[in-house]
Amino acid sequence: MPPGEAALDAGGTFADCADAAAEALELEDEGMFTAEYRRTLVRTLVAEACSDALVSQGVPT
Repeated sequence: MPPGEAALDAGGTFADCADAAAEALELEDEGMFTAEYRRTLVRTLVAEACSDALVSQGVPT
């Protein structure tokens, strides 16, 4: 099970899911984007995707 999914399965929040997904990636600085910037981007996008998934099912967030 992917780390983000495992975090949710364990009762975690969307933020926990996003953190787990970002930390599971093996990122390096690349060009003008640092690994930390890219992790932050992943955290933001994963949290938004979780929220959007609920909204698309009619669940208010």
